[in-house]
Amino acid sequence: THLRLESKPNALGDAFGEFKRRGVDVIVIAGDLVEDGRRAEYELFLKTWTDVFGAKPGKGGAPGLFIAWGNHDYRAASKFRNRTFTPEEADEFMLAHKDEVWRAFFDEPFPGEVYMRTYKGVPFVGVHWRHEDELGPWLKAHAAEIDASKFFVCVHHPHASGTVFGGMKTHCEQLRNDLAAYPNCFSISGHSHRSLANDAALWQGPFTAMGAG
Repeated sequence: THLRLESKPNALGDAFGEFKRRGVDVIVIAGDLVEDGRRAEYELFLKTWTDVFGAKPGKGGAPGLFIAWGNHDYRAASKFRNRTFTPEEADEFMLAHKDEVWRAFFDEPFPGEVYMRTYKGVPFVGVHWRHEDELGPWLKAHAAEIDASKFFVCVHHPHASGTVFGGMKTHCEQLRNDLAAYPNCFSISGHSHRSLANDAALWQGPFTAMGAG
């Protein structure tokens, strides 16, 4: 969504309203929920959510919200790349307050850089930005929960190398290698900012991938 503090959240609220009308079970965000990774941006997102759904994600009849943080969520946007922040400035960003932000959204501690939730019996595995190399060991350690013979969803921000939107610089060879062992995996990535109408948004090989930026 790349939500900014100066943005009017009407479009986001309208999208939430449409999801509510359709009765969706879970909303998936494959990274870059906000623009600058500032805590106030997350507060604006959560306010817009609760204004529409009447409760936090997964509470009181509201749909679930499944997130894999992206580079903008973790203050890795290009405009910050060569900047040095004072302690006071750094304190504005979510990166220093992951557990606090997660608790505000979900009323639970931050579950780790790779985590799983189940919706309607379908496992969703999330991999946060720059922790893609932890996915393979995590999947092996959770083999009892992630059965290679059954469908599951894996959500991550960068695209697995050689799958969708081949022109992007941020590819992840490790992601592709790890997911290749799971033919029933549906991979959702978000880094591209390109339309689902683009033929390159969908790919099928050892697993299935969709670029949903």
